[in-house]
Amino acid sequence: PRHAQELARAILTWVICAIRPLTVPELRTALEADTGQTVEKLDMAIASLCAQLVYVDKSDRVLMVHLTARSFLVDRKLESTFAVDEKPGHLRLAQSCLQYLCSQEMKPLRGRRARKQLGKPQSGLFTFYASLAFAEHIRQTTSKDLSLAKALNTFLESNVFSWIECIASTTNLSVLTQTSNSLKHHLQRRLKHTSPLDSAIQFAESWVVDLQRMPTKFGDTLITSPSAIHSLIPPFCPASSAIRLGSMSSSKGLKIHGLRDDGWDDRLACINKGDNQIVSVACGESIFAIGLQRGQILLYHNTTCQEWKSLDHQSVLRYMHFDSGGSMLASSGRRNIRVWNVENGLMLWNFDIGQEILALAFCDSDKALIAVTKANSVMSWYLQTGQERDHRRWDDAVDFGDEGQFRRPPVTAAFCPDESLLAIVYRGRPICLWDMEDRSLHGFVGREKDPGSLALGTNTSPASVIFNANQELTLLAAAYEDGDLCLFDYDELRLIESIEANAQILACSGDGLTLASGNSAGMVQLLSFETLQLLYRINTSDYSIRCIAFSADNLRFLDVRGTQCNVWEPAVLSGLVENKDSSTEGEPLKPKIIGMSDGELEIVTIELDNTGDYFFVGKSDGSVCVYAMKDGLERRILYRHTYGIPVTSMLWGHSEMVIATADAASRFI
Repeated sequence: PRHAQELARAILTWVICAIRPLTVPELRTALEADTGQTVEKLDMAIASLCAQLVYVDKSDRVLMVHLTARSFLVDRKLESTFAVDEKPGHLRLAQSCLQYLCSQEMKPLRGRRARKQLGKPQSGLFTFYASLAFAEHIRQTTSKDLSLAKALNTFLESNVFSWIECIASTTNLSVLTQTSNSLKHHLQRRLKHTSPLDSAIQFAESWVVDLQRMPTKFGDTLITSPSAIHSLIPPFCPASSAIRLGSMSSSKGLKIHGLRDDGWDDRLACINKGDNQIVSVACGESIFAIGLQRGQILLYHNTTCQEWKSLDHQSVLRYMHFDSGGSMLASSGRRNIRVWNVENGLMLWNFDIGQEILALAFCDSDKALIAVTKANSVMSWYLQTGQERDHRRWDDAVDFGDEGQFRRPPVTAAFCPDESLLAIVYRGRPICLWDMEDRSLHGFVGREKDPGSLALGTNTSPASVIFNANQELTLLAAAYEDGDLCLFDYDELRLIESIEANAQILACSGDGLTLASGNSAGMVQLLSFETLQLLYRINTSDYSIRCIAFSADNLRFLDVRGTQCNVWEPAVLSGLVENKDSSTEGEPLKPKIIGMSDGELEIVTIELDNTGDYFFVGKSDGSVCVYAMKDGLERRILYRHTYGIPVTSMLWGHSEMVIATADAASRFI
């Protein structure tokens, strides 16, 4: 019968195109959304209609009997009623999933029902499959179909908040990122058939951006309270964002005034560990690690910036480094190194060293680990056996001639990308370059014309040195204690460029294009490694930058300051990667400056008026101002403390309408 043929074809299409095996109850709901008919005894229908191709296993999952059966049905040469064309098949599944997600089953609850169900997301039989799979089906289907575009926009205009709540209830926020990527891929293909100015395209693209930001900005809140997506999170989003515009917040909900609508900023996430100081950060292929001063190592997912697991170094932590594949992590304390298996969190090796460690890296195609010590030596170990591989000293090769038997210990060091050269920094000396293969002095570099001839203490020491990650570029960057940033050709032993950059900490992107610097005031800069041209700057008045690291794809960088680790994704980095892949030379990039501008004042203290109409602000220049609560804008400056001394505390006496302030010089007004 025709009805039986249509049902069999629908079953085969779902089983073949589903991104994971469906259970019988899930498939029943899926078929109802697809065909509009309910199949009560689906397992019996499968046995009678598709017995030679499909079966139900012991876990109640519906599966193909063999891969050859699947290959037979998707073969384009097959002329049969039951042949399955995968692109139309994925279109069919995508439309069915979207139809279900737009149904009454996923409608957000309102009023008293919503309060009673707070924190209890929708949980229909087909809900989680449709929520997790619809975007992947969209990605794998054609971009020409207008009905799919209409269904997607209907979903984004109606039940998208309930969908986000459903995803958050699973605690797997990476689904939001994966959905964003799949929709982005689909929309890029749709541009071949639709104008980029089309309102539906722009609306969907706005949601693509917002879905990327949800896990990184509000991940902890979503996991703790998935229903927060309806009313608590949207007010903190930019006014022009899709999530803010589509929010269902009532007039009695939370309202925030004073936020500038500049869109999403470049900071994807801020991880704050409270009273625990963060001292180190390292990036792998799919995760990044932050190290706390007390020795705890926290691992986070790159896509969501959500914590995954923790390790314990059990001593004060200094350095961390991933291997090239991101499967191993080396952590260093003052005198010991531990190597970890990232996946299972087990410690592979523990190397106790009698000397202070200055640098470490994986070498020999990740088969060995190498470290520099303050004892003028380099040590390495085989990671297969844990045995010592080599122990070399360079003090005989690096002789300054004016120190006698006493040799100052090095203060920092860095390996070149192939570990054939080591840059060593002594206080008051030029940078020493030691050839690790020949075990001989390669030469000296410094800001002076003849750095090798200078006596002890006649030049300023570098605070940080780093080689360019691209082995074809023989470049070494050095940040000096006085803030100067210098670029050297270590092959020709010459100074290429020197600028005043106020830099103390350095990091290099994996492609060698970008140099990052940080300083004690919390300022971070991105520069072109080959020219030292400024590309990007973050101005803050914050904790000192302790460490900077680039992500494996070179599109993000992370900085560590005080108790915070910030994850940044500036557009300039994606532009550099695109220019590298392009055959044409782009115009020089104009630097982007964000954060506090010159002359911008810090708010030091705030006091609320009892009426709720105004609030008072004390600033870093000693001024005391009044702001309106309804729009967050300054109304007037009430008075100033003399000499521009910052206000430190404030008290508002509402009964007598009197305000009292104190400044850093212990004066009261």
